[in-house]
Amino acid sequence: MSRRTNFDQDHYLAPYIAVSIGIALFSVMDGLMKSAAIAAGAYSAMLLRSLIGAVLMYPVWRWREGQWPSPPKLKLHALRGAVSAAMATSFF
Repeated sequence: MSRRTNFDQDHYLAPYIAVSIGIALFSVMDGLMKSAAIAAGAYSAMLLRSLIGAVLMYPVWRWREGQWPSPPKLKLHALRGAVSAAMATSFF
């Protein structure tokens, strides 16, 4: 067995590092959202979080030549968004 030394290839620690960063970021977001929900209310905190997310992701969507979904897909996305919003608001 030869050991990989080329950094262009995947490193065996990459999944562990990615998961650790994800857990850390989620913990920070959880703390910030819970304190925002206490200060301004859960609905206001979730609305602000959603608006910030939309503003951050819109340029990426446009850059990747995003197109508006068809009506059946849009209905499904709206339902998914409503369920996710209800779950997230009740969590915070």
